[in-house]
Amino acid sequence: MLDALRRYSSDRYLQAMGCWAMVNAALYPTLKTSLLRLGGVYAVTNAMMLHPNVEAVQFRGLFALINLVIPVNKTKDGDGSSIHAHIYQIVRLTILAMKNFHANKSILNRGCLVLRNLSITPAFVRVLARTPGCVDMLLHCRQACPRDSLVQRSARTVMILMQRADTDVLG
Repeated sequence: MLDALRRYSSDRYLQAMGCWAMVNAALYPTLKTSLLRLGGVYAVTNAMMLHPNVEAVQFRGLFALINLVIPVNKTKDGDGSSIHAHIYQIVRLTILAMKNFHANKSILNRGCLVLRNLSITPAFVRVLARTPGCVDMLLHCRQACPRDSLVQRSARTVMILMQRADTDVLG
């Protein structure tokens, strides 16, 4: 799967379906660990970067990232080094997808979940807080999805954690 994503990077349909396959594979800890070690995060972010205006790629890419970036448990995240190596790109591409499809509530929902799952790792909260447009996009999500309790809770949690991180740095 990862080899096909690399070889056919210009095929937007294949990129969307490859990301979709990772959504399901990353639900199983051993498969998730393998995906992380073999470059699954790079494959997803590359697909999103190469196809920024393809809704299916962005939606499925965000969905794959939801499952890939959440730690397996709070003390050990499998091969978390691949997340650390790509954190800035993950955050930037998540916000870009949310911005490009700002009226798509499903993409906003998935983007909020990616940011929320990243915020589980304290070091990533600082990255979120320093990323231009992150707070604005979270505020937009809360306004655009007033009845989506998952968006409301995720966006609020991430903003509170970012505010605390800023206070800790300043205080």
